Amino acid sequence: AWTVTRRGHAPQWSCHQALRSASETPDQLLAVLRRLLRPLAYLRYGVPVIVSVSGSHVRHLTLRVPSVPQIPNAIRDRLPELFPFDSTRCQYQYRLLTQEPADGQVACSLHVAACDSELLRHALEVFWRMGWIPSHAMPEALALVALAKAQGQLPTEPVLLSELGAKHSTLVIVANGQIVFAREVAFGSDALTEALTSQVSIEQGSVQWSWEEAERLKCQTGILLPDAAAHPVGGRVPPSTYMAMLQP
Repeated sequence: AWTVTRRGHAPQWSCHQALRSASETPDQLLAVLRRLLRPLAYLRYGVPVIVSVSGSHVRHLTLRVPSVPQIPNAIRDRLPELFPFDSTRCQYQYRLLTQEPADGQVACSLHVAACDSELLRHALEVFWRMGWIPSHAMPEALALVALAKAQGQLPTEPVLLSELGAKHSTLVIVANGQIVFAREVAFGSDALTEALTSQVSIEQGSVQWSWEEAERLKCQTGILLPDAAAHPVGGRVPPSTYMAMLQP
């Protein structure tokens, strides 16, 4: 959970975290969110609450329509080819970027963001059960870009933003302040932990870390740079071997 307050003209950002369990049951998710938001309870009625929705996608779309009010109908016709979920369960929104006359029609360029309406409903219900009323919901890609903009971390040249989750990650390419590519990929930090649990041979024999050991070493060591100090990882494995396990 991110919160922002203002000190004069400069926004001051704070990050509040709570660890989720491996289970995805609604009751356990509810318990984690309550723990996360308890210190912010005094804000619930006085500020906008924006929910970042997972499993969502952003597409850049160009199309021609007889008039601008026909854009929603044109988007609905394209939903099956734009997004990987059933169009009947598609919750979407669009933002018109450019429009110009073209052969008696209007040529439009726009961003379309969409998610599975069932996943969105589930996320909102969890907040409602806690007494929090979200004012906005946006795809993770848009939330990531909005956060980077608000923190002044978005340069004018093309840049890749990434958010690495446990099982899924969000990748966004932004150029001139506009999203040109956004994708959620089925890869996260759990894949790195799993790679570190494989058996590896070293001079003294072999090593095979448990999941808990691998998770701890991953968090402590991270991704080593080429010029990193040559201290053995976990006291036993050379840095080159450690990186060779993660490289695939």
